[in-house]
Amino acid sequence: RVLFRSTYRWLTFYRVAKPLGVMAYDATNGKQIWESERFRKDITNAFPSGNNLIIASGKALYSLDIKTGKDNYEVQLGDDKIGLAQKIIDYKDKVLVVGEKGVSSHTKSDGKYLTSGKYKSADYAGMYGNMLMMQTDKDDIAVFDVETCKFKQYNARNGATSKLSDDGQFVYVWDKKDLIKLSTH
Repeated sequence: RVLFRSTYRWLTFYRVAKPLGVMAYDATNGKQIWESERFRKDITNAFPSGNNLIIASGKALYSLDIKTGKDNYEVQLGDDKIGLAQKIIDYKDKVLVVGEKGVSSHTKSDGKYLTSGKYKSADYAGMYGNMLMMQTDKDDIAVFDVETCKFKQYNARNGATSKLSDDGQFVYVWDKKDLIKLSTH
């Protein structure tokens, strides 16, 4: 009898096309309204928030006025202690910063630091409700409550795989012959 085991892990990597920058165009005539050159080295991602554009580089969080391109704020992320920012997420009145080694939160209005949770080097693996999952190359996982940035972790045995449930309430771990269901709370 032959047994097969398949492991799937969904990661998205983006190519960096340089030069980087942020530009705004008039939707009626296509003319450029403004350009910000401060992002020539790197940009994680951005999202609109009211009349502002919230954007991050690996080291800082910014809010720009959509109409003028002027800075509302710039907040350095070094004090968050989560490594370089990999992604920012729009969550209620907060900006969630997913770093190389954890998650932090800031207010959208002024960029004020709220809280953070430091973990080991891991990748963003999904967000379900208020639960955000990070996963290492060895399938160790941490599930963060984004309201507090506190997390529960599971250190997988060699060869184990894990998956967060669609509702974010449980983590399923396939460990050799066993299926283990763990609560994220």
